[in-house]
Amino acid sequence: MSVVSMSALIGQTAEVSFTNGIGSILVQVRILDAKQSYGKERYQIEPVAGSGKIWVESFRLQNAKETV
Repeated sequence: MSVVSMSALIGQTAEVSFTNGIGSILVQVRILDAKQSYGKERYQIEPVAGSGKIWVESFRLQNAKETV
């Protein structure tokens, strides 16, 4: 994905799935930043409800859509 395409996702919401071997949860997040590192696309996200920030690889993001 190009830098322009990656930056277009900043400010949008998406869903991220976290799995721990016992179960999984799907969390709605807001995309704060984007970068390429070691050839992989990474996005800084924060939950829509709650607190904290984390960088995740692009394969974790699902259903990215523009925030209205």
